Amino acid sequence: MNRRDECRHKLAQVREILGRRQLKGIVLGAQNNVSWLSAGGEFHIALSTTAAAGQILVTPKDAVCFTENIEAARLAAEELAGTDVRVEAGNWWEGKTLEQKVAALVDPKQVGADGLGGSFADVSAEVADLRLSLLDAEVERFRVVAARAEHAMWETCRLVEPGMTESEVAGLLAEQVYAQGCQPVVNLIAADERIRLYRHPVPKATRVNERVMIVLCARMKGLIASLTRIVSFAEPDADSIRRHEACVKIDATLIANSRVDAEYAAIFDKACKAYADTGYAAEWHLHHQGGPAGYNTREIRVNPSVKAKARRNQPVAWNPSITGTKSEDTIVILDGGPEVVTCSLPWPMLEVEAEGETWRRPDWLMM
Repeated sequence: MNRRDECRHKLAQVREILGRRQLKGIVLGAQNNVSWLSAGGEFHIALSTTAAAGQILVTPKDAVCFTENIEAARLAAEELAGTDVRVEAGNWWEGKTLEQKVAALVDPKQVGADGLGGSFADVSAEVADLRLSLLDAEVERFRVVAARAEHAMWETCRLVEPGMTESEVAGLLAEQVYAQGCQPVVNLIAADERIRLYRHPVPKATRVNERVMIVLCARMKGLIASLTRIVSFAEPDADSIRRHEACVKIDATLIANSRVDAEYAAIFDKACKAYADTGYAAEWHLHHQGGPAGYNTREIRVNPSVKAKARRNQPVAWNPSITGTKSEDTIVILDGGPEVVTCSLPWPMLEVEAEGETWRRPDWLMM
């Protein structure tokens, strides 16, 4: 499937929502949605915003991207090339609202949008649902993103040294991620005691002494792969070893049960049992366990009340943690079972049993 065919397939999916909701148009303005619709277009300017640099209006017979004259040439030549979406640019100083732009083509009161507000009907949930199962072409792109994310992580782990600050390690990671053609949308670093203290350790001036945890969510062409690794410069004590062995057992349980049509709540229950069986029953309370991913770092945070089922070609990033350690990779749920897509390089591995199979999960990298 080429880019034009993929985009046409997705336009048809959006138009099915038009029919069901009896709308004359749908506007997509979130980065994840326009990247999805455009088969990998990159519509960000600042990494700190979720809003796209162009909003795509889909009608029964047309697809137009509204943007400013600042962005028009790039979007047309690089982000929408080979698609059926045309670009309509307005001068940045004119200050036209999105409703005014839409009104030139269709009545805004008969238009839905992905959470843009105004008079638009909210179709965010229906559009998000379309992202949850990737096309085969997207799975191939996702494997590339995952491999590049892992390569960036591997190079960073090999370069980090005792005495570096967490911020310096984050800089190393960002350099490696950008060198792979990706963007580091999550870049978290914890040295030594901060691994134990914080599940989301924003990098600080703390210096690495014995160990460092590196957390990455890397994005390319809208798709995001996640992984975590720990580098140790000293032999871990018995308690740390026990905790990480338990954590990878829980991770393997989550991965092993990630099968097409499996209930996510049931997978979560099995993970909770694994926490209890390994002696860390309450640890899951301290951090979410991850869930379906793809065009978001997490599309769904799985919890005991989630009603969703696992789907074919669905990326998932599980991230169980026990105080002082964590295990995280990204998988894709295929017809034949889960494929781990961020773990192909020669990391030190632990072998654990889950659901009658042997799974290999990353150990700490000893330096």
